[in-house]
Amino acid sequence: MGLVRWTAKGMKLAGDILDSEDVEKWVMAQGQKLVERKLTKLPASWLAGRYRAGRAVRAEILGAANGSDVLRTALETKLAVLPTVVLEVAKRVWSGGPSEMSLSTGQCTLVLCPRGLVIRRYCDLTVKALQNSAVLQQYEGLPAQFLSRSATLSEESYFAESDRENLDSRSRVTGTDDKFQWSLQDTNGHYYVAFLASYADDLSKKGQARALSEFAHTAEDKLKVGLAALNSSDLDALRRKLSTLAL
Repeated sequence: MGLVRWTAKGMKLAGDILDSEDVEKWVMAQGQKLVERKLTKLPASWLAGRYRAGRAVRAEILGAANGSDVLRTALETKLAVLPTVVLEVAKRVWSGGPSEMSLSTGQCTLVLCPRGLVIRRYCDLTVKALQNSAVLQQYEGLPAQFLSRSATLSEESYFAESDRENLDSRSRVTGTDDKFQWSLQDTNGHYYVAFLASYADDLSKKGQARALSEFAHTAEDKLKVGLAALNSSDLDALRRKLSTLAL
């Protein structure tokens, strides 16, 4: 896949949206029937017919996907909702997850939001929205593989970006940890997501952004201390609860 880059101004998608690696994996795992159909249409006298048939299939898929402005625009639009997904998952962890994952006062809340949960929800939404695209739906299994990989790469770029925009007018990512071993969706690390409690509050109002940042700094230290105090059995139980959280 091409370059997915997140900045404070949003997401930018550059280059081809589908690359040969994606297609090669699909052809080897699920695309052999299509290769066989291509093979029957080649002259029997051609040498290396199976290789040529496979190459024709790869070229066909790459041309269809990377030549479709409709698919590209739809993918960009869907991937751009990631900040909303991060906030959605954080609020779900806060309302339905283990108490060790958040701290609140009357005005502010900080949630420790594992990346694996974000990726699971983000991939599900992206695949559900675009898997029936007319460009790719004939290649059974490829849309889900391609779209999940696209969402995963997008999340990796967003997580690494230090200058994110606010998630909305009342919330922001105040920090990250890329090392904590959650092993959810085969992914470690988490976001620290802070938000103002009242819908009447707004980060653009004088003093509220500063109050949220100061609270988040103190609350983050407390959450870290709490996690460090858990033994391995407690951590395993925490992971199990999070892995079954409805998103």
